[in-house]
Amino acid sequence: MSQEKSECAYPDCKRQPFESSKDRYRIFHAKAQDKSLGEFSKAFRDYMRQIERERERLDHKFRGFVFVGDIHFEKIPGRAVLRNADFSHTEFQGRCYFLGTIFQRDASLEGATFRGDSYFNQTIFQGDAKLEETTFYGEANDLPPLIVPLVKSESTE
Repeated sequence: MSQEKSECAYPDCKRQPFESSKDRYRIFHAKAQDKSLGEFSKAFRDYMRQIERERERLDHKFRGFVFVGDIHFEKIPGRAVLRNADFSHTEFQGRCYFLGTIFQRDASLEGATFRGDSYFNQTIFQGDAKLEETTFYGEANDLPPLIVPLVKSESTE
C-alpha cells in the first residue's frame, strides 16, 4: 500500500482514512453523507477518551471535523473543559451544545459553520476566542457579548 493511501487526505492529518470514505478522509473529516451517526459517535467518544488519558500532552483539536447529528459537549463526562480548542473550519450538521463549557487558553472557531442552532449558555472563554468567518445558519444562543459582533448569521427567517 502506498503512503498516499495510508493517510487522511485532510491537510496535516496523518491518521488512517475512514474505510467508507471515497475521498480518503478519516471519519472526522469525511463528508456527512459518507458516515453514519453511530460510526461517528463511537469514533468521537474514543477520540475524547484518548485526549482525557493524555490530557497533559494533548489539546482539543477538531480542525476540519464534520459533526453529524447533535453534539452535547456538556454531556461528555469530564469534557466540559476544552483546552486550546481548535474548531476552525469545522462543520456542525445538527445542534451544538456548549452549555457551561470552559474554553481554557485559546479557542478557535474560525471559518466554522453551524447548520443547526448553537447554545453557549454559561460558556467561558479564558483565552482568545477567534471567530472570524464563523457562520451560524441557526440561532446562536447566549454568545458572550464581546463575541457577537465577530460572527455572521445566515438565519433563514
